[in-house]
Amino acid sequence: MLYETFPKPITLDVAKFRRDAGLPENSNADDSDEIGDVVNWLKDEEFINHSGEGGWGQLFTKVVLTAKGLAALNRVPDSLEPQITVGARLKELSRTASSEVVNVLVQTAIGFAASRGS
Repeated sequence: MLYETFPKPITLDVAKFRRDAGLPENSNADDSDEIGDVVNWLKDEEFINHSGEGGWGQLFTKVVLTAKGLAALNRVPDSLEPQITVGARLKELSRTASSEVVNVLVQTAIGFAASRGS
């Protein structure tokens, strides 16, 4: 859940989390406390950040993974993947395409940039 929404913080509702995880809803209060304890432990260990809890530990606001959390998952979300720039793409095209095609593309890109800057 946190990985999919990264870097956008979410509100973590413990009751909804329990339902989504397939845990019984009529569980005792200690189970809910355990989930809240895990969320706070993850924050203390700097795997996540959150801005606070409410509803007697049933609601955590602005929850987001940290760099350490992402490293523990050994994954990099699309939002952090390097994106190819227009310049890099044009350079790549110049190696593989004819010079006439590249000239047209460069002129089009420059014309577009000039029209947006005016």
